[in-house]
Amino acid sequence: MKKTLLLSAASVAGAAALVASMTFAAFNDYEDVAGPSIAAGTIELDQWGDPAPWPITISNMAPGDSVSFPVKLENEGTLNGTLYGKVDSIIGIEDGCDVRDLDPGQWYDPALVEAVVDPDCGNPWSQGDLMKYLTVELTGPGIAAPIDLMNAGPKEFLLTGLKAHATATYWVTVTFVNEALPDVYTIAQQNDAQGDGVCITLKFALVADAPQL
Repeated sequence: MKKTLLLSAASVAGAAALVASMTFAAFNDYEDVAGPSIAAGTIELDQWGDPAPWPITISNMAPGDSVSFPVKLENEGTLNGTLYGKVDSIIGIEDGCDVRDLDPGQWYDPALVEAVVDPDCGNPWSQGDLMKYLTVELTGPGIAAPIDLMNAGPKEFLLTGLKAHATATYWVTVTFVNEALPDVYTIAQQNDAQGDGVCITLKFALVADAPQL
């Protein structure tokens, strides 16, 4: 019985040695496997139109006027993205004291000109007075309530997702708020905005969506 156990142990040891020697002498082969070609997708935001419909010029507005115009944006890339926007700048423009600057030799009634209610109209560094009577709102996809662009500040706002090759149309509405006249014979304060202007620059950004893992 004891001898049989010793032989069994020797057989096990021999098998282990045989396996070890086969490890170094195994047949082998390899195969090249072509991996995928990898290329970055694209994300490109463009304003739609040919020629592009910007800039928009609104002229000859009077108190009570309201004008809306579209901003159509397109994702021309191959990746889906998320659209953001912000007010880049708001610049007021003072044109001077109305008719006196338009034609210095022209007769005018000094009781009716802008200078009556705007002592700063002759200041070339003034930003004018029109902006204080304007409301400018942005509406469109992803906007639950109109965005007040005149008071939005520099902070960006989230708009909507924009898939590859998709478009989104937003609307900018400019309103010259009409303040009631006390009577038709009184020079109203809103005359200080005569001839003045405002330039509003909007900036939009499209950010590629993170992959869904």
